[in-house]
Amino acid sequence: SHGLVPGSRDQWAGELRLSDGALRGTRWGANGALTLVHGSEAYRAAGTEGTTASDFRAFPYRRFGGRWGVTYDVTTLARLSAGYRLEQVDTQLPVAPTQTLADGRVVDIDLHLRPGESRIATAQLGFDRDTRPDPILPHSGGRITATAEIGSGALGGSYDFLTVFGRYEHWWPLHDERQTIGFRLAGGVVIGDAPRFDRIHISDVDQLLTPRAMGLVLSNAAPLDILGTRPDKPSYGDLGGTATVEYAARLFRGIGKNRVYGGDLFVAAGLWGLAETEDLRLRDRALWNALPIDIVADAGVRIDTELGIFELTIGNALGRLR
Repeated sequence: SHGLVPGSRDQWAGELRLSDGALRGTRWGANGALTLVHGSEAYRAAGTEGTTASDFRAFPYRRFGGRWGVTYDVTTLARLSAGYRLEQVDTQLPVAPTQTLADGRVVDIDLHLRPGESRIATAQLGFDRDTRPDPILPHSGGRITATAEIGSGALGGSYDFLTVFGRYEHWWPLHDERQTIGFRLAGGVVIGDAPRFDRIHISDVDQLLTPRAMGLVLSNAAPLDILGTRPDKPSYGDLGGTATVEYAARLFRGIGKNRVYGGDLFVAAGLWGLAETEDLRLRDRALWNALPIDIVADAGVRIDTELGIFELTIGNALGRLR
């Protein structure tokens, strides 16, 4: 529902996806998706901290588009991918959005969208290598992924930008793989005039916040300020990532036709960061105080079922309540 932020509205989204990972038994695959988003995006109009609804304003938007791609299995464990995305975006932006700072100054803000109708057109290349025997509840092996996506007027879009994202994880088994220690590293960089939806949102790096759902931002909650670094952390950035260490122990594994395949107890902790590179370059404070980084921690139970993955965790609870 739309909540209390002025200008907001109810949100919904839907997507239809089709894919075939091995066309006619070959190494080639194909996939496609159609997406429709009826959203409402909030931005800060007053102050630099806190989540009071009156300090925010919102604008409505609509996205409709599709993605088409092909894949090629280099080996049984490694895959290359390429794709094209085209979206139509309709927005009702404020004429001149501003933010009133705590000292009374009024500054212009960039919402990173074109007013009215615009298009997002991109080409994407990716690589994925996965050696984990179990992708949901891994206790050994690892995975590395990398994706580069470029948007350009030459492809039919209204935005010229480049995004590069990567992820690495590895798991070391303990006690006959009944326990494991894992390390996860993920991050990315956004270069150029990327639309708001393609930028890194704070919930993408801080798992103690409500995650985006199909691009919809569902909460304006601020992250926990544990390290005391820069309390006015940005909601969107062009440089961000996480590094976490996780311990997991097997609770059970399903047998036969059971629809609950397995469950793990886990504890994880690490660091996350999100920044606008311009803010770091033109800072008016010490580097440590300017760094928008903090601690992330989580613990709970992760269950793999026929219907999907269920997480009964501290982070999941905080993300739904805040």
